[in-house]
Amino acid sequence: MDRNAQSGETVGVTFRDIPQGDCGITLSVIRDGSVLCVSMDLDQVCSFKERFTRVEGDHG
Repeated sequence: MDRNAQSGETVGVTFRDIPQGDCGITLSVIRDGSVLCVSMDLDQVCSFKERFTRVEGDHG
């Protein structure tokens, strides 16, 4: 995720060439850009309780 991402921005992710067919999700940026959450409806920023949090450092 871009380090300059700000709360309120969205990120679209598409998974292609999977057996079930293409799948797309929208992630909303929250908490000043350090957290992403799944948004099924843009009127409801976080549709589920799960969050994706940025981890600093090289984990490669």
